[in-house]
Amino acid sequence: MRDVDESIVVAGHPDRVDPDRWRPLIMSFQKFHGLGREQLHPSALASIPEAMYRSPDVDRARQALPA
Repeated sequence: MRDVDESIVVAGHPDRVDPDRWRPLIMSFQKFHGLGREQLHPSALASIPEAMYRSPDVDRARQALPA
């Protein structure tokens, strides 16, 4: 298995990830979560107004949509 940290691999099985050791980081609505419901830590992205990092293409596409 490539690019997998050894700390989450099942001992004796180099091609298997141990689900009890794997803790993914998931970004949902500008907040970082794990597999549970709680937020794991704050996101710097969430502190920036969305309009500052959103591409101008998004606004142009919204204007082009029929009302």
